Amino acid sequence: PSMRPMTVWQILDGSVRMYRENFALFLAMTMLPTIPLAIAEVAALGLAWDAISSTSGQPPGEEQLFTFFLYIGLYVLFTFLHFGVAFPLSIGALTVAMSKRYLGETVTLGSAFRPVFRNFWRYLLTSMLVSLISIFAKSCTCGILFCFTWVWFLFTPCVMIIEGLGGTTAMGRSKELTAGHGWRIFGACCVIAIVDGLFKYLLPMGVGAWIQAQ
Repeated sequence: PSMRPMTVWQILDGSVRMYRENFALFLAMTMLPTIPLAIAEVAALGLAWDAISSTSGQPPGEEQLFTFFLYIGLYVLFTFLHFGVAFPLSIGALTVAMSKRYLGETVTLGSAFRPVFRNFWRYLLTSMLVSLISIFAKSCTCGILFCFTWVWFLFTPCVMIIEGLGGTTAMGRSKELTAGHGWRIFGACCVIAIVDGLFKYLLPMGVGAWIQAQ
């Protein structure tokens, strides 16, 4: 298929249609790397809370404090592995799968993850560099510069997977691709974030409120 400029609504329509047609495959790519670590995070946080709350109102002893900080350390480790390793892996696999499906090619879990693992360290280190720059921009400029860096480097994972670039070269290529389309990309991402937030937060809150009312 030929590449052409698209409006925000065309992008959303195409994305929804692709996800609908490949729902099970894309869901597996997202969940397989991340769900085990998400479960481990919740478990570690629960065990840490149990360790510190089992004192019956008394100050925690050395053993309880040690157990608490041990589980907090595990929670931090699992969180880092979740968002620093597993999440970038799933994004990379989804990038491969979407590009292949757009071209009408057959995709399996193996064929989607294989290119990511083949360039694992370059992909992982570049993703971490982008995250560090984004965190710095968000912290030091009250979020103003973050909006620009977010748009500039948004396609860095796609460039690494599809064009085989890495490091600052991939970041520069992503910035080049967004030139002249920054506000359109920003608008599309805002709409997607709002829809994602509705499903992630408002829907569960509504269901929870309904259950409590019963």
